[in-house]
Amino acid sequence: MDTSKEYILMCEKAEEIQKQWKPKEWDCVYNQDDVFGYIDRSEIHIWCILPESIADSGHYGPYVDDGKICDERYKDCIWLPRQDQLQEIGLDCFPYWKSDHKSLNLIQNFHEWYEEDSGMHEGSHDLSMEQLWLCYVMEEKYNKRWNGKEWELW
Repeated sequence: MDTSKEYILMCEKAEEIQKQWKPKEWDCVYNQDDVFGYIDRSEIHIWCILPESIADSGHYGPYVDDGKICDERYKDCIWLPRQDQLQEIGLDCFPYWKSDHKSLNLIQNFHEWYEEDSGMHEGSHDLSMEQLWLCYVMEEKYNKRWNGKEWELW
C-alpha cells in the first residue's frame, strides 16, 4: 500500500474519487490533523478504518457505521484507495463489458493505456502500482492527467 506524500497528494487532488468514496471497514485514510495530540508531524500517519467491535475495545482509529465515519476528528480525512479499489473503479469505466471477462478486459486495457497512451513507459517514472492505477482511472473516467501537482483535463 502506497503511503507516500506523492500518493497522498494525488488522492487529495482527485476530488472525483474522494466524492464517490463510501467509507468501509479497513479503508486506509490520511488525516493531517493531530487527532490524538501525539502525532509527530515529521512522519506520515495512515489510519485504517476499524470494525466497530475493534474500535469499541479501546483501539485508536476511525470506525464506520452505515457508510459514515463515526468519529468527527476524521471528517476531513483523505481516502487512500488500494489497488484493488482502484481496479473496481476502473471496471465502472466500461459497463458494456461482458461480466465474465471484465477483469481480463480491464488488465488488457490498462496494459494498452500504459504502453500506448499514457506516456508512462517513456523515461523514468518511479510510480507505485496505486499511483499508476489512479492515473489510469483518472484518465479513463475523468479525462485528467497528473502534472505533478494537480489533475488537469487532458
